[in-house]
Amino acid sequence: MNKFKIGSLKDSIKPFQMFCKDKGLKEGDFYNVADYTYWLTEKYYKDELDCGR
Repeated sequence: MNKFKIGSLKDSIKPFQMFCKDKGLKEGDFYNVADYTYWLTEKYYKDELDCGR
């Protein structure tokens, strides 16, 4: 599994901060890159694109 440790959330990009909040993750936790990619596709980009119409 591709797990990475979360560093400073305040220095992270907005979508990643939203992902962590949505999943209940905090600094020092580990996350799976595939989960983040799936979340970006299904939640973030979908919502962002729908709002732009």
